[in-house]
Order: sequence, then C-alpha cells, then structure tokens
Amino acid sequence: MSKGTKTMKAILRNPLLRLLLIALIATSSLVLIARIGSLFMGKNPVVLLITADSLRPDHLSCYGYGPISTKSLDELAEDGVLFENAYCSVPARIYSYAAVLTGKNGGTATVAKGGTVRLNDLCRSLSEYLRNEGYLTIAVTSDPVLAKDAGFGRGFDIVENVPPGAPETRDDQTDAEKNLTQTALELLWKNKRKPVFMWLEYPIPLFPYQVPENFRKARDQHLYDRQIVLLDGKISMLLRGMRELGLDKAATIVFTAANGESLNEHKEFTRGIFVYDSTARVPLIIKSPKCPPGKRVKTIASHIDIAPTILDELGINYDPRNFDGESLVPVIADEKDAEPRSLYIESPIGYHAFGWSPVVGLISDDHKYIELPKPELYDLKKDPHELHNIVNE
Repeated sequence: MSKGTKTMKAILRNPLLRLLLIALIATSSLVLIARIGSLFMGKNPVVLLITADSLRPDHLSCYGYGPISTKSLDELAEDGVLFENAYCSVPARIYSYAAVLTGKNGGTATVAKGGTVRLNDLCRSLSEYLRNEGYLTIAVTSDPVLAKDAGFGRGFDIVENVPPGAPETRDDQTDAEKNLTQTALELLWKNKRKPVFMWLEYPIPLFPYQVPENFRKARDQHLYDRQIVLLDGKISMLLRGMRELGLDKAATIVFTAANGESLNEHKEFTRGIFVYDSTARVPLIIKSPKCPPGKRVKTIASHIDIAPTILDELGINYDPRNFDGESLVPVIADEKDAEPRSLYIESPIGYHAFGWSPVVGLISDDHKYIELPKPELYDLKKDPHELHNIVNE
C-alpha cells in the first residue's frame, strides 16, 4: 500500500478531517461553477432585438412627447442609450428589417422581383453571424410572409409566427401583441441556460390603429397614440418577465421601429412614398451592461448601424467592409468624438408600384437633400418639419 493511500485512509478515519475534506471539495466545486457561470454570462448574454412597425420617435415621451406616457420605453432609455437622430434607410418595413439584420442599405439588402421583395441571399444576416458563434437564434414575428416568403427566416433556428388575426377579433387582451410577448418569454425561459439571439417583431403601430375594445388607456387620444400606449404595455410585460427570469442585467437590448408614420404630413397618409423625417426618422434605444445609463446621443445613426454595433458590443470579429453602416460602440463609450457623417436614404416604392421616379435623399449634418424632379433641400435644425425648400437660396 502506498504512503499516499495510507494518509488518505487516516484522514477518512478522523471525523473532523473528513468534514474538512468534504467542505474543501464543496467549496472548490462552487468556485468552479461560479467561474464557469461568470464566463458563460459574460461571453454569451441574451441579445434581444425589438422592432415596432410605424412608430414616430416624436410620439414617445422619452423623446419629449407630452400627450401620452410611454413609461416602459422611458425606463429602457434611462437604463441605456437613446439616439435622438436615428433613421431608417427605406421607410417601408421589409426594406427596413433587411437593413437592420444585414447592416446594408435597404435597396441593397433586398431583391425585388415579380412584385415581391425578399431578403438578398448575398447579404449575410446578423442571425447567421450569431448562430456561427454558438447562439440559439429565434425570431418571433407577426407576419408569416417575413420568414416564409421574404427570406427573413434565414439564419434562425426557431421561427415562431403569431398572426394578429382579423381586426374584428381584437376585442379583448388576447391580442397578437400579448401573444407575441408571451411566446417570446416562454422561449427565453425554455432556453435561459443557452446564449440566445431573439428578434421580436411587433406589428404596431399600424393603420387603422386598431386597439382591443376593453383597452381603457389614453381613451381621449388619437388611435395612433393609443396603439403606442398598447405597445408600451406589452414591452413592460416583456421587461418584467426578463427580470423575473434573471436575464435583464446581462442582456443586450436594442429597440427600434421599421419606419415612422406621416399622419397626413406632406400629403402622405401613412408611409413608403417620401423620405421626409415624419416617416424616415425612427426611435433607437440600446441597453447593455457596457452602455452608460441615461445617455442621449445627437450623432446621426441608422438601421444599418445596428448589426455591426451588436457584433462589436459582443466582441465578435467582423469585416467592416461587409456593412454599409458602422458600429456605434465608440460613440456610446465616448472613445472618439462624433465625426461628420452622411446617410443615404431612398424609397423605391413609388417606382415599383407606379413607375414613378425613385425618391432618394442624403442627410448630412443638419441638412437633407431630396432628389426629385424638383429637388428639395431642408435645414433640419431651423425647419424640422421640412416645410421650407431652400434649394434655390
């Protein structure tokens, strides 16, 4: 019998030494588990991308709107970074979602053929980047066309579609937005020990701005604003659920919208034809453990910045040449001063639908130029509603 074996037997015969040995093994195991858990949470947080539909930022209280209160989005902005001047690249949701997920301008990230628009197979999606890094990728959407026919399911391991149903059935709180939120929370709970990237696509606000009959909030406000309050309530439910699951602190959460809504400004009823700020500006809020809480950024930002920003935030290597946008992490962290920047914006809807000239524009500093048969130029600082064309001045 070896000397080591004799020593071990002697230790095991002594009750006090045996207890000390058990305690030492248990403590070492707990430390190892804690370290593994810390590494797991640090490297693989939950990444949640939340998109609304036609949501104007100037109708949110965190952007200074007074008639309604959007408490949940206010809370998200207080815990993260709010971008005051964020834009879509095309004010139409399929183009916008393509730009968000690929970091490419909407016209590049999509292919139009035979009256349909789908995601360009040549553009790599954020879901594909993250799945390659070991993330479980999940899309919870309200529109079956997005994943099935438009190609947005590419790169997602799980696609859950929760259709909104006909407007006449939306007579109680068992509506699509609630079901979307519950589905998202159930999937997060089932996979809470895995690194997860989830895209949660809310279908509101959207004309005709339907709300459940027993929805009592903001009754004296325009239906558009009432849908925004409804959306804010579902986001409250989502954030509360994440807190209960213990996923909120380590999560990276990005909130934006497909586009704004014209609400009859510039003689446009909804969105998709022109590129004025009423439809082109979008909310953008980013919350993560690395984001300074309550920060507001005036630097111009875009949908095309979201994918590289998420990859940069997670420390995932990528080639910046593969994106039309750029990471916003240095600006968020104050690692560099905001540099002058120009954004390209377009709307091909009129061209594809009616054969009109495509509408293209350029946003630079405080000015926006729109290429039309009669060109337009606006000073956005002095004329935020774009009512005074100064192209000839």
